[in-house]
Amino acid sequence: MDLILYRYDIVKIEPEVAGQKRARVIHLLETHEGCQYRKDMVTYFKATLITSRKLGKDSDQIRVVYSGEGEDVTGPSSRDKRSERPLG
Repeated sequence: MDLILYRYDIVKIEPEVAGQKRARVIHLLETHEGCQYRKDMVTYFKATLITSRKLGKDSDQIRVVYSGEGEDVTGPSSRDKRSERPLG
């Protein structure tokens, strides 16, 4: 049986973040409880998402709430981030 993998570029995160904050947003996406694909995906650096299941059109935008490590997600410092990428 062949393993088919799907590769997606993480094009834009709004509001824009870079460096460690971008890496944190990607990590939050990977561990997001509401993401139906989280057990089937990994990221390569901070720019590529690889999944064993093809993402549907509903996955064009995925919302995650940003919080620093150890911060409460519902706290005043948490911010809404949106990851957008083209579907391939």
